[in-house]
Amino acid sequence: MKSITTTKCSVHGQPELTLAFDPEKVLERDVRWFAASLEENVASGTRYQVGESMQLGWMWAWIIKLPDGTLGFEEPDMQSAVPLVRLPGLTNNLRHLRLQKDTLESVLPVNVLAFPTVQQTCLVCTKLDDSSAFFLDRRQPQGNDSGWIFACQADHDHNTAQSWKKTWLYSAIVETCRRALPYLAFPPGSLISVAEDGIPQFFLNEKKLEVRKRSYLDLAIERSRHSAD
Repeated sequence: MKSITTTKCSVHGQPELTLAFDPEKVLERDVRWFAASLEENVASGTRYQVGESMQLGWMWAWIIKLPDGTLGFEEPDMQSAVPLVRLPGLTNNLRHLRLQKDTLESVLPVNVLAFPTVQQTCLVCTKLDDSSAFFLDRRQPQGNDSGWIFACQADHDHNTAQSWKKTWLYSAIVETCRRALPYLAFPPGSLISVAEDGIPQFFLNEKKLEVRKRSYLDLAIERSRHSAD
């Protein structure tokens, strides 16, 4: 683990904040961007306290006190849904933020980003597993409902109550369909169809979207196809 600590918070009476991360999974410039954002928030009057939580993208982070007197962070470990297990740092928060932002920007403008939260609910097809083709359909969020529907592409009746379960979004990703993670920031009206080989197709309000050439997703698809050859 590596860490970056803010340097401008103490002049405003706020303990400095230490951002721990895995440099093999997170871009250091993303960590520095978030550290600068925290400093700007503190300069504007925000105060961070032990025990508080914050949302970063779709994830949550909890503020803790570190032995050196700075404040640090804990985040979900992305391994256990019930009970939710925390681990030190912001690796998952920042990695997912980058992944979801880059994926959406491959087909849509960044201003339509619509992050749900790990604590919102979704509907999941009871036949869905993490190895089969699937599709994601996002309706308009209402209250604690993220609007997301996770469904398999198998030939069975999706029109019965027994075909669906309601669960929280974190559980749907960790326990059922981790491959849906990159697409969670797509806005209401989105339909995403993902084949068994992982190649996605995108629709917004029933209009097909094209993956932008040389975008993050275009390059990822190209690498996937080459590795399969």
